Amino acid sequence: MKPAIALCLLGVVAVMLESVLADAFPVRLLPDLPLLVTVGMALTLSPGPGLAAAAVLGLATDMDSGALLGTHAFVGLLEFALARMVAAKLDLRRGIPFAVFAFGLQALDSALMLAISRLFAPGFVLAASDVVSSLVRCFPTAIVAPAVSVLARRVVALQKEAEARREMRIETHRPVL
Repeated sequence: MKPAIALCLLGVVAVMLESVLADAFPVRLLPDLPLLVTVGMALTLSPGPGLAAAAVLGLATDMDSGALLGTHAFVGLLEFALARMVAAKLDLRRGIPFAVFAFGLQALDSALMLAISRLFAPGFVLAASDVVSSLVRCFPTAIVAPAVSVLARRVVALQKEAEARREMRIETHRPVL
């Protein structure tokens, strides 16, 4: 459970970092860090804790972005499930396959978010600039994806190593004869 909490905290830090960077740079030029952390969760955690952590991360993203509460959480759960299914068939631990997968997943994420916006906001009009911005955002996400995957694996490895160290107790006191 501790690796899930650690990755959840990493995801919240990613949401805050993306929010801070969005003030300085155009959003279309920033990678979608919460999406990448969600995929990192799918690759490193078991399904139960991973789904819970993905939902918490999605709700944190919803609260930060001001989107309809539960939108990013729902899409995050779908992305988690899709990443687990693809990871069962392909080796996503290597850089290029993971970057290509992240590119496609970012495009799917953008399409789902635009569809949900259209569904719940009847006055929402899809502009060509929104589609272009969504596709441009796929490139930075794909570029940063391998680094975030490595970071997620290291966080989980550190948590498991710390847990293993705590479980190993060596009796240092010898009985006096």
